Amino acid sequence: MELTISWTNRTSNADSIKLYRKEEPFLESALGEAIATLPGNATSFTDEVEFGKTYYYRTQTIKTGDTVTSAQLKVIASTYTGPGPQTLISGDTECGFYGEVTEQELDNPALLASRIIGNVIQRGTDPAWLKFSYKGKIIYIAKQMIFNTTYQALYDAKVIDGKRGLPQYPLNSDPTLEQYREEVIRGQRFIVRTPQGDNSSKLGFLVTGGSSTLYTDDVAGFRDCEYTDLIFAVVDNAGIKNIKRKLANYPVAEVYPAYQYFDYMQELVSSYPLVRSCRASANSAYAANRLTIALTVTSATVVVSGGNNYVYGNWRPVLEWIGPATI
Repeated sequence: MELTISWTNRTSNADSIKLYRKEEPFLESALGEAIATLPGNATSFTDEVEFGKTYYYRTQTIKTGDTVTSAQLKVIASTYTGPGPQTLISGDTECGFYGEVTEQELDNPALLASRIIGNVIQRGTDPAWLKFSYKGKIIYIAKQMIFNTTYQALYDAKVIDGKRGLPQYPLNSDPTLEQYREEVIRGQRFIVRTPQGDNSSKLGFLVTGGSSTLYTDDVAGFRDCEYTDLIFAVVDNAGIKNIKRKLANYPVAEVYPAYQYFDYMQELVSSYPLVRSCRASANSAYAANRLTIALTVTSATVVVSGGNNYVYGNWRPVLEWIGPATI
């Protein structure tokens, strides 16, 4: 099949551009042999590839002997990318946005949640999904958040990690419960899970008894995760400095219909009994859309904010597309 890749040419007077392709990630010092040498003003190339395979591309811009090599681009050679729009409107397959998918094309987030964890309350009136390409995967993130649930309930429903094997952050109630759940929706297979965060450092606020401890003065380290790279990347005035790229500009109220509540995420902060969560708050002492952290106990999650305990929090459903259901 033919596969067309494109890039932004930031040099107007280059001599030539070499294009490299591999079927495994590039090693920094081993580009291999170029598959094409293109004019210095080139911005795209149509390659002949095998359907279903994953390819990695890099460009090398050459000017009077000097070279600049791009980061690698991961591409899956497929003509179908799951329900909804098939063409990226911003970004690329490493971090891109397709647009919205209706509940008729996919599922109603609240009905999906009720089938999995029982009676729920949805926050927001729009049951659409936002469709992304992220690190070679197709991911659907609900615009609605599901209120009236607990981390324990999500754990019991096996939707925290979205991975096979032992749970990343086991609860004492069942420390070996695999956090992996598949659902077939309209003839397609999906992993149902929580959003993936970043566990590399302590970030945001720990709120206890009405006072807050600031782990960092910003969220600069909170990167390479679905919240920063995808959800924040589609909200206008997101307040995050290290968004990988801006993908869209939704009003905050469309993506955060109940900003005063917390969202459960996958990660714990190392060495702390905390579940990382996120909130977009325009009516608090924190800057809009900064990160906060929710205190956890073994059987439920208690968020302490302003002296008030919230046993319930939000789940923003995530569907990770696997492919067509098999008979």
